[in-house]
Amino acid sequence: LGSVQASCFGAPHLAQRWRKVLEHWEVSFEPVQRENTTDKADPNDLAIMKAADLIASASPSTIIAIASTDTDFLEYHLQLKRRGMSSLALVPYASDEKRCQQADVPVIRFQIPGTDPGFAEAFEDYFGRPYDEEEAEAVYGKVGEGLKRLGYLSEMEAPFPTTRALATFFHVNELKELRLYPWSLAAFEALPFLSGAREVSAQRFNFYEAFAGRRRAQDAWHVEEIVPGLT
Repeated sequence: LGSVQASCFGAPHLAQRWRKVLEHWEVSFEPVQRENTTDKADPNDLAIMKAADLIASASPSTIIAIASTDTDFLEYHLQLKRRGMSSLALVPYASDEKRCQQADVPVIRFQIPGTDPGFAEAFEDYFGRPYDEEEAEAVYGKVGEGLKRLGYLSEMEAPFPTTRALATFFHVNELKELRLYPWSLAAFEALPFLSGAREVSAQRFNFYEAFAGRRRAQDAWHVEEIVPGLT
């Protein structure tokens, strides 16, 4: 397979906490500052894509693998593919694996340690009933197809409930009291409202989020309609 170089990106204070594990697996740590992230892209995502771009430019034959607990990098994998680069998505959830497969992005599913809070725990805490993966997959499919049909997903996007599409759906249909994070819960929240929802064009809206809000499942996001002629 050749040589493998691995890097972990995170807030600076995590370097010491993760030191032993990173050293054991020979993974370098890249600190990423997180101040003033409101209304901006996740700084961790930007740092990872910048590093991947440098690798792609220096060594086009390299296979770039990105491990993430969601599919935020799906569009970036498609960009790499259009540039003739090979890449691999590493995701923990069956729903994210399916989304990558639908987009024809090579994917491997990894397992998160049981001590990590995940979709199942969040679901059970929020809805007060057991999480069923088959039910969840069916809901994600129905909501994704509904968002696609109503225009909340662009023509290039797979019929899957992304955070951006769900946020726009909540905004346009005046449902901002519903929970957006994690998106797995938001899909369940959106399902009952699909039948009476408004049709839109995804390109007409910008979505903004604060990274801290995303981590804490707070209402730290907003959607704005793009006004032609204004920047």
